[in-house]
Amino acid sequence: MQIVNIVASGDLNQRIDYSELTPLHEKLLYNPEKYHGCYIRLSACKATLYKTGKFIFTGLKSPESVQETWDEFYNTLTSVISITSPTPPKVNNIVSVHVLNHPVNLTKLCLTLSFDNVEYEPEQFPGLILRKNGLVSLIFASGKMIITGSTDPERSNRTFEEIQSIINNL
Repeated sequence: MQIVNIVASGDLNQRIDYSELTPLHEKLLYNPEKYHGCYIRLSACKATLYKTGKFIFTGLKSPESVQETWDEFYNTLTSVISITSPTPPKVNNIVSVHVLNHPVNLTKLCLTLSFDNVEYEPEQFPGLILRKNGLVSLIFASGKMIITGSTDPERSNRTFEEIQSIINNL
């Protein structure tokens, strides 16, 4: 399994005046004509900070990096503003890529699975979409699989293993 993106979010529990962040200009990207959030460049990802105090980290590659990124984000902000009672980030979504070592007959797989959980329209999208265990899996004929919607890498792995077992028994 390769984690390609982790999204985590939290709340500073206070309103943010972007003008107070100007000393961080080298790390900031703010263009209100394009988007109402303020982007802050961090070592491992990009943070989006909203005036409400809510924030989102996108682009992380490991669950361990969430805490490290939070520490960097918090320290960066507290160098210019006072933050009194923040809610640290929680993981909202993990996107992972898994690879089977063989091609997959998507038509046969579609006919094997419950139609309630499957979407397969090859004229519109080249992969089979499977909803299983509360996650969404995109399965491609090449054997590549993308799993999204998890907050725990082990849950993604278990779902992959279940799908792999189904495919191996076709």
